[in-house]
This record gives sequence, structure tokens and C-alpha cells, in this order.
Amino acid sequence: MDREELKSAHHSTRRLTTGRRPSISLPPVSSSSDINVPLRSSRRTQKFILVWLDSTISESDANYHKSLIQLKELVNNCKIFTDTDKCVRFLTQVANEKVLLIVSGFTGEYLMPLVHDMTQIDSIYVLSVNVRRHEIWTKMWPKIIGVFMEINSVCEILKQIFSPTEDSSTTICSIPVNDEHGLSLGFLAANDDVLTENLDELDPSFMFTKVLKEILLELQFDKTSMNELAVFCRELFSKNDPQLKIVDDFQQNYHSKSAIWWYTCDSFVYSMLNRALRTLEVDAIIKMGFFLRDLHEQIVQLHREQFMNGNSSNSFTAYRGQALTTEDFSRLMKAKGGLMSFNNFLSTSTVREIALDFACRAIGNTGYVAVLFVMHIDPLHSSIPFAHIEDFSHFNVENETLFSMHSVFRIISIKHSGIDHKDVWEVNLTITNDDDPQLHVLTERLREETRGLSGWDRMGKLLIKLGMYNNAEHTYDLLLKHATNDIESAHFYHQLGYIKEDLGKYDHALSCYERSLEIKQKNPYPDRSDFAMYYNNVGSVYDKKGDYSKAASFFQQAIDIFEQILPPRHPRLATCYNNIASANHHMFQYSTALSYYEKALKIDELCLSPNDPLLAINYNNIGLVYHDMEEYSKALLYYEKTLAIYHRSLQLGHVDFSNIYSNVGSLYNSIKEYSKALSYYEKAREIDEKTLPSNHPYLGISYNNIGSTLKNMEEYSTALSMFQRALQIEKSSQSPNDSRLQLYTKNIEFVTGKKQ
Repeated sequence: MDREELKSAHHSTRRLTTGRRPSISLPPVSSSSDINVPLRSSRRTQKFILVWLDSTISESDANYHKSLIQLKELVNNCKIFTDTDKCVRFLTQVANEKVLLIVSGFTGEYLMPLVHDMTQIDSIYVLSVNVRRHEIWTKMWPKIIGVFMEINSVCEILKQIFSPTEDSSTTICSIPVNDEHGLSLGFLAANDDVLTENLDELDPSFMFTKVLKEILLELQFDKTSMNELAVFCRELFSKNDPQLKIVDDFQQNYHSKSAIWWYTCDSFVYSMLNRALRTLEVDAIIKMGFFLRDLHEQIVQLHREQFMNGNSSNSFTAYRGQALTTEDFSRLMKAKGGLMSFNNFLSTSTVREIALDFACRAIGNTGYVAVLFVMHIDPLHSSIPFAHIEDFSHFNVENETLFSMHSVFRIISIKHSGIDHKDVWEVNLTITNDDDPQLHVLTERLREETRGLSGWDRMGKLLIKLGMYNNAEHTYDLLLKHATNDIESAHFYHQLGYIKEDLGKYDHALSCYERSLEIKQKNPYPDRSDFAMYYNNVGSVYDKKGDYSKAASFFQQAIDIFEQILPPRHPRLATCYNNIASANHHMFQYSTALSYYEKALKIDELCLSPNDPLLAINYNNIGLVYHDMEEYSKALLYYEKTLAIYHRSLQLGHVDFSNIYSNVGSLYNSIKEYSKALSYYEKAREIDEKTLPSNHPYLGISYNNIGSTLKNMEEYSTALSMFQRALQIEKSSQSPNDSRLQLYTKNIEFVTGKKQ
């Protein structure tokens, strides 16, 4: 069995004003025999809710019922409100879905300041017969799509978002709203060093679908897989009779040779699969795993028949017209010369004019760029399966070629074509094969970092690597239920401990780590490294719980074992040194902390590339010690080293930027340059709000830090609201920290007294 190993991992320390983010952790790896796990979940694939607010709605109105039926055919989850306050309360409670809001004109004008900036609101549609009157104020609110005289007009707009076009596998978004039928793209720039770069910093969608495809093709599915998908869909479409009939038909009549037919017909299959692949909706992807594999294998079989065994080997050109978001287009431009993956199944045409027509539909839509992909295909030099499907498609569309998921191309050129004076960009691509050096190296590294004897274990490890902890937790919970021996159980408990620690469920993490060790101790010849990992990981949890003395004790026990069994420059030792340094730092043992941080740095400077983000974390932590020793110029020097590496190696908005911004802000706060401090703290909070759960303790730290700076600037009212928010977040976190609770409460009492 593969041993559990460290991720490449020191975690950055974040400064709380009079405190810090706890550091480090020690991770997982591997596993056992393949297990066919039935994944049961009530999570919905369709992550949209349609909310209709209108005080004049009457349930006895026949037109209302007709409109509601229309809406439910498009968006399964519909909520109707006649009371504004109840509607607003509902909207504030929406957490994991996007809301499409329909509202009457005058109500909408009153409502916009309350709801427009809620992150869960995707788009807004205003209903009023007085279009001209409401077009004036609606222009102030960018999420408002338009003013419509009747609900049928809104339905027509929604159909363009939620329904396929006649070519059901080449849907184009025609208005600036989330498009579940759009492409899911991954990029790997030509200058991305896939041999030495930290894989965590590469495009996650590129990595995810590459490994996901391999994993799904490894897994075994049986008849229960179809039954579970049917149950899942019936719950999903419980109030949508047309879709329920299609689900019945699919369950009764589907067979593996009809996968292309079902993919191209007008049904839930196409939209559910492509939306799941686009949004990385793991539950739905796994539920549809058997179909995904059948579809891939049917394309593979047709590819053999059409292009191999002495059949046609002539090169040809395929075209795809697409509306790309400006964000995706920017990523595409930066990746010129590199690799690009189409992460869902890709429908193309061999007729340029057909694809160009689809591309041109994006012209004039704010937030989108019209793109024509020109794909040069040499069947003799392609490892990607594709097939002409006109004889197998539901629509019998001529000249249609379907590529399997995660088709990878190299980007040759990008030019503004101005075809017939139209604003279209032409992107020339060539198909890749297994000999492509950049792709080959990346593939091998991905396999190595997600290795494991179980396909499901590989899936869980991939989810951890991508930060999808809730999905990873769900996967390992189910794996644990189906474990067949102690080796599997111990490993799955360890993985769950690691996940729960990152989710802030510290008491649960301790329980899982302890259970894992108990099982491993049954082995008459236990591996000493298992004990060292246990001590380190338990120490990491106590560090995060604020019990630094106990944390340091466990870290020391891990170091004692690792120093006996590992070479002196082993990366695991660097992690343990970093951990014990952090604990001593929290206990104000600055010279001891600095000594251990420097030990970790010496190892990492030998083992890591100069641009590795893990090296930056060492600089950050040393900067923190100098900060606490009030040697601010030295602290700022190390913070600047950290930022320099991050700017070279991370995407802006990465969570690690939040840590260093917070620390620089704290330094400026210490030297009373409050405006600079506030600027850095705000940058940190913006990232935290985008990347962390709403009850994560680090988000509370960000609010506290802003409040502390405002307090120093004598802006007590605003400071009070920041401290109150910090206290609310800490109280709602999985494991509230007593020292932070006391700090936030004292801050509230202080500014409250100043206000009076």
C-alpha cells in the first residue's frame, strides 16, 4: 500500500491584530483496492433558483398557473412571493445557489438597494407595462437584464440560457448571464514549468478533468448506477412533469450504444452533464459517470472504425463558434503557444460558415467575445478520440464531429479576423498527442500526486488538492462506510482528519486522526513514520485551536522520530520545523521560533525552486517574528520577498495573497500608517470573502483587523460594525476560539464606550 505522505506544505501564517493565523498541517495520500461506492446525495445539479416577487399575484389566476408551468420547465426550483419582507429574508438565506429574480417595476425600484449586490443574485428581470418609466432607473443596476411587459418575454430570454439550440451540442449564450451550456476551458501557458512548478498553482479545471476522466474510466459501474441516477433526477425534477417523463424513458430504454443519441437529444442528459463538467459539480459527474464513460467509449469505437485500421487518415479542419466570457478570453490570450483543454464533450462542424454563424451571435453582448476556433486535425497524430456522428445523432446533423471530454489542443495563433467586418477572433489550434512534451510531463505529475490503488481514493485526493473539501469529505465518508479492511479504514480516517482540519472542524479532525492511529497500532510491525505523522497532525490541530503548548509538545515528538528515520534535509523535517516555530511564535518565544524557521528555510532553499510559493511562506513567517520583535524594517523586507514570489507564481486573488496583505497591513498599523494599513486589510478581506466559507475564522480576523485600524483612526461607528461582524463569524465557526472571542468582545466594548 502507498504510504500517506506530506503535501508540499507549509501554510502561511496570518496576522491577527494581537494574534496570528495558526500555521501548518500534514497530509494524506493513498490507499487500497477499487470500491464501487454508491454516492447518495440530495445536492442539486441545477444550482439556480428562480424567485418571482409580485404583490399582485393571485393563485386563482389561470394566467399565473400557466406562467408558472412555463418557468418550471426552464428552472426547476421556483419560489413565488407576494410579500417583500419575506422575499428579502429568503434571499439572504440562499447560500449555494444562484438566484434569477423577477420583480415588478415599482417594487423593484424599492428593492434594488437591498438585494442587488447580494452575491447570490445572478440576474434580475423587471416586469411592468410602463417600460419607458422603469428603463431609466434600471440602467443604474448592472444585474438587471431588462424591463419586460409580460412574463412570456422573460421566459423567452430564459429559454436562451437554459435550453439548447437546434444543434443541442453547440449552444451559445446570447445574453450576459451564467450559461450552463457554454464551454468549460482549461489553459496551460507555454511558460508554465510543469516539471518544477507547484501543481496547486496551475489551472484547476485543466488538472481536474484530466484526472477525473482517467478515474471514471477506471471505475466499475453496474445496474444500480442507472437506478441511482434516476432517483437523483426524479428528486431534481420532482415538480417538472415533462422532464420526469424523459427520466422514465431514459431509465427504461437507455443502453450503452445509444449514448450519443441521448447526448444530442433535447433532454436533461446534455444540460446536466455539461453544466456539471463546467461547474465541476462532483456529485452530478459521479452520478452520470456510467453515461460519461459510455459516451466516451462509443466515440472511441467510432474513431477506430472511421480513422484507424486502414480507414481514412486524411487531415481535416473542424470549427467551433463560441461566445467566450471576457475572463476566459483573457486567459486564452495569456496561454498563446501553450495548451488549451475543452473539458466537456466538444461538438464541432466541418463547415466553417455554420460555426461562424454561432460565433457571430455573441457580437454585441456585454461581457462576451465572439470566437471562431479553427482546429487542425491529423488523425495519425492524435491521442484524443473523436468521431463523425451524423448517423448516430438524434438530429442527424451533417458534418458534425464530436470530441471526447478533455480534448487538449495547442494554441498556434490568435488573431482578430474582422470577417465580413464582423468582430470575431479566430483561434488556430492543433490537436495534441501523448508525445507532446509539456502534456506528457504534466500527466505524469498529476498521476503521481493523485496515486492510489483505488479510483475513488484518487478522486478524494484530487478534490483535496483542488480545495474542494466538502466534496472530498463526502467522498471519504462513503469510502469509510464501504471499507473492507483495517488498512483502508485507517487511511480513510486519516484523510478525513486532514479534510476536517482544513474545514475548521478541529474536534472532529482530532477524533479522526486518533481513530486512524488506533487502527494502525494493531499492526504487529507498525511504521514509525505513521506515529510521526499522527503527532504532527494532532499538533497542527491544537495549534489551530490555540493550545500552543500542547501543539509544541506534539510537534517535538514528530521531530524526534523524523530526525531518526529521515535524512537531515528531508522536506518533512522542514514542515515540522515550521510547525514548531509557529507554536513557539504564538507563545512569544521569538528566538526559538526564529531558530526553527531558519532551519526550515535552509532545507526549503535547497529543495525548492526560487519561485515556489512554499518558500515565500517561510519568508513570511520570518517576517512575522521580526515584526513581533519590533524590527519593522527587517519584517517588511521579508514580506516584500514573499510578495515578489507570489506575484511571479500565483494568480491574483489566490488565498495566500490574503495572508501577506493582512500581515503588511498589520505592520503599517504598528507604525501608525493607518491609511496604508486599511488598504492592505481591505485587499485581504476581498479575497477572503471570495475564497472562504462565510463562517471561517480567518474571515473574522480580516474584519477585526479592519476594525482595529478604523479604531486607531477614531472612526468608531464603522469600527464597531467590523468588530461585531468578526464576533458573529467567530461564534458561528466550527470551533470558536476563546482568545479571539475575548479579543473581539473587548474591542466592541472599547469602541462602544468611545461612541458614548
